[in-house]
Amino acid sequence: GREEVRGAVRQASAGAVGTAPQLLPGLVLGDRSVQDPELDEAMKAAGLSHLSAVSGANCTLLAGAVMMALRSLRIRRPVVLGAVLGALVVFVIIVGPEPSVIRAAVMGGIGASAVFFGRGRQALPLLCLAGCVLLCWQPQLAAEPAFQLSLAATAGIVLAARPVEQWLTATLGRILPGPVAGTIGAALAVTVCAQVACQPVLVGIAGTLSSYAVPANLLAAPLVPLITVPGTAAAIIAVPLPGLASALFWLIGWPAAGIGWIAGVLSSLPGALHPWPGGALGAGLVVLHVLAALALLWLLLRWERTRPARVRRISGGPAPRKASSTRARRWSLAGAWTLVCAAAGSQLALVVSPPAGPVPRDWSLAACDVGQGDMLVLRAGQRSAMVVDTGPDPRAATSCLRHLGVERIDLLVLSHLHQDHAGAAGALADCCQPAAILYSTMAAPGGDGLGAAGRVGRSAAENAGGAGAPDGARRPAAGETGTVGEPASGWRVDWKVLAADPEAGNENDASLQMMATAHTPQGAYTVLLTGDMEEEATGALLRQGVLPETVDVLKVSHHGARNGGNDLVRSLMPAMSVVQVGRENSYGHPHPSVIAELRRHGPVVRTDQHGTTVVSLRDGQLVPTVTGQFAPATTGRAGDTIPVG
Repeated sequence: GREEVRGAVRQASAGAVGTAPQLLPGLVLGDRSVQDPELDEAMKAAGLSHLSAVSGANCTLLAGAVMMALRSLRIRRPVVLGAVLGALVVFVIIVGPEPSVIRAAVMGGIGASAVFFGRGRQALPLLCLAGCVLLCWQPQLAAEPAFQLSLAATAGIVLAARPVEQWLTATLGRILPGPVAGTIGAALAVTVCAQVACQPVLVGIAGTLSSYAVPANLLAAPLVPLITVPGTAAAIIAVPLPGLASALFWLIGWPAAGIGWIAGVLSSLPGALHPWPGGALGAGLVVLHVLAALALLWLLLRWERTRPARVRRISGGPAPRKASSTRARRWSLAGAWTLVCAAAGSQLALVVSPPAGPVPRDWSLAACDVGQGDMLVLRAGQRSAMVVDTGPDPRAATSCLRHLGVERIDLLVLSHLHQDHAGAAGALADCCQPAAILYSTMAAPGGDGLGAAGRVGRSAAENAGGAGAPDGARRPAAGETGTVGEPASGWRVDWKVLAADPEAGNENDASLQMMATAHTPQGAYTVLLTGDMEEEATGALLRQGVLPETVDVLKVSHHGARNGGNDLVRSLMPAMSVVQVGRENSYGHPHPSVIAELRRHGPVVRTDQHGTTVVSLRDGQLVPTVTGQFAPATTGRAGDTIPVG
């Protein structure tokens, strides 16, 4: 059965190099089950995730390979047609009836029939016919993103690739030899047209724009044919001849690993993903892009109609055009190009972010924008820090530390083991080698709890290189104290665990509660770290009498949710509050009543509005500075001034 084939492919490709064992099942059969989250995010950020979901390219390459092989043997045309259609049917059965695969198979079948019956390759009518046939057969396909992307990419190539290729070839031909210009122009045209056509669907699905999708696809495109056709052959023999299939997968594992490398490199670059604006601005941009798409379609159809004919009539001449008609055409052209340029300019403005501002040399606390999650950095030395939580996104977390100039983590604290607080712990352990790791969680967390902490601990220990390496992440006890930093330089952080209740009723209330005192060359101030503590745990903490009368900085619990309550705020009257929350998250964080209470006591730093923000102590005053660094994308399911209450 299909699952048996998929299992055999996963097993046969396990010995390939690099990331190939994770990518090959997807590149060949659309099976992403062995892709780890980090690679999956990298593929998405680089705009390459469509490669690991079987699409029309696979069917086209397969049909072309079968056709070329049989025609080279001088097989009769009707037999070749039957073999191509049969190969497509077998391919769909093996891969599974994915929407894009069905569309591609139907399109390939209609196209092959048209060629062999002398109708020619009328790509756009065939695409429309394929879409109509499939929607009449299964109307629910209209709501499938894969089906939408498949049709959009094909339509973009059919409608725009030819004029774009001719323009690029002519432009590049001025500086490059003709054959080279033609090859580059054709590759760029197909990649750009497919990516631009898919962009509206991708924005609707993910709410983000990929900055490097075009160069990523351009680099990956030559590698795909080296994988698809031999990979399909290997999949067919994976069950009866696993040894031969393993050898084939090892060979095609090299180009597959190359695709993984491209995704990893480009996704790690600054600004790989950008969120689509919300509210009226986002809606206005959608309208602008729809109008621009219609204008571009009109321009392309007009170009198609007005191309010079191969045979020009000698007798007679063109009918004289009225001046009013000429002016109307000019105004129409000007309007159409204005819409297209405005849409292109808005895309550029969205993906080209202004550079983040310099971080003040005297910063001592940073609220990193990691989307819908927490990550607070307390400076402990010239290049070291104590990091409390990591957020869900490894790219955002590591980018923030680079932005701050932090090279070493003296202490990594995971308040609890929810993804939005500990999801990037492994990445920070790899890049900054934490000297120690503390965490809290419920007594019986299951597979995702202690396992995550254990992986972090092992990674930290391995990277520390043996001598003085920590035994791993550990749970601290209430009342435990410690100090990290460089006292001689004036930078250090003293910390004390106020609560870490493994018997709490939920993971949020099991959050590690910690009081930190941040020492700087200019003085010291206090910071209360609360994780995702909810109202019940807050009340218990207040009743224990372990809290001071007031704090200078409050890290607001649970992203400012209403269930965190306001009792702690009223009791401690923080001089400044930090709310770490993702832009336009679907949870409604932070709640207006919480923000109103916080602003009664002092300024409120919000990462959804201000991005990464640092705090400095100057002349006894806490001074927040917006750095202008924002998370690559809003990670919730879903400003340059800090408001002072």
